[in-house]
Amino acid sequence: MISKVLRYLVLAVTGAVLSGCIYSGGAETVKHMDPAVAKGAHVDSINVTIANGVKGRELATIMPQVLRQELNTCATGSQPLRLEVNVTRFKGQNAAMTILLGDGAELQGTAKLI
Repeated sequence: MISKVLRYLVLAVTGAVLSGCIYSGGAETVKHMDPAVAKGAHVDSINVTIANGVKGRELATIMPQVLRQELNTCATGSQPLRLEVNVTRFKGQNAAMTILLGDGAELQGTAKLI
């Protein structure tokens, strides 16, 4: 279940890495990356931090692995960047609610390329 959530998150983060533009679903401003930088970059290191009190501590281990797997196929430029992910809220999917009402997982936080 967490793997499925991470797969969708990876696609969103990958989109942000490559295009510098992603819908955040929140009120925060999304800063766009220069397309030339995005095209010539690769992610050298991935750091995931889970805020205190947030359930889903396993995300700190699983998320870098999944992100690395996806980013290695598309972010292949020569300029190294560091991806800093900070998870501030995580609510896993409830299987019964998914079947009955279409419940989904929620993941909130920030992703910065430095």
